[in-house]
Amino acid sequence: MKRVRLRKKLDERIQAGHPWVFDQAVEFPAERPAPGELVLVERQGRPLAIAYADPDSPISLRVLTLDV
Repeated sequence: MKRVRLRKKLDERIQAGHPWVFDQAVEFPAERPAPGELVLVERQGRPLAIAYADPDSPISLRVLTLDV
């Protein structure tokens, strides 16, 4: 599973249940995930969630679960 990093401090919003992460807040790896691929979302090296990725959309991540 590919890992993506959050550029912005959205930890609390994600943990509170907000399901979307916009493209400006995401740093994708060099090998970008395919649309619909599951990714591990991290902030400062700490896993936060598993999400569906869509690097071509303004809503780049859709949180699936916080159980990581």
